Amino acid sequence: GAVVASWSQPFQGSPANPLSVTEFFDAVDRPDLAASSRRRSTVKWSLVAAGAATATVGAVYVLLGGDSAGKCDTAYTTTSSGYSTCLDQATASDTKRLTTGLVISGIGTAVLVAALFIPTNPASPQEAYDMAQRHNRKLRESLGLPGDATQRGAPGARWFARLDAPGANLGGVSVGAAF
Repeated sequence: GAVVASWSQPFQGSPANPLSVTEFFDAVDRPDLAASSRRRSTVKWSLVAAGAATATVGAVYVLLGGDSAGKCDTAYTTTSSGYSTCLDQATASDTKRLTTGLVISGIGTAVLVAALFIPTNPASPQEAYDMAQRHNRKLRESLGLPGDATQRGAPGARWFARLDAPGANLGGVSVGAAF
């Protein structure tokens, strides 16, 4: 399999402070992408909450239905002519309630699961990497630092080695080390 998407944890400053996706886009002067990420996150978690609530309502509807057949026991004797009719109606009512509740729960569960797959990051990993590189390059220029902060001997230099195998069948494994 090929790697579909990969997102590393962005950091800022020294010591490296972790940034959320929206903080990253704000830091690289892309408020449009930060706003898009916030909207996507709001939609995603609203759908998750709505799906969970709907699934719960369906389950509660089934569970609070009670035993309709038990009402026949109190209204009729088991030998009376109306008992059989009452029991048939009660069974049909219970079946309808069970089916309705399970359908409602199923719809809620489907919405919840589908919402979990909504991506909140509007940029690909490569686009985010390029944005970070441009931002860092501009920052180094504005501070009068050398163009490549990873040059040997540069103050605070951090070397990063990374092994990606997007074409190999490694299940999207990425190994990295900073030193």
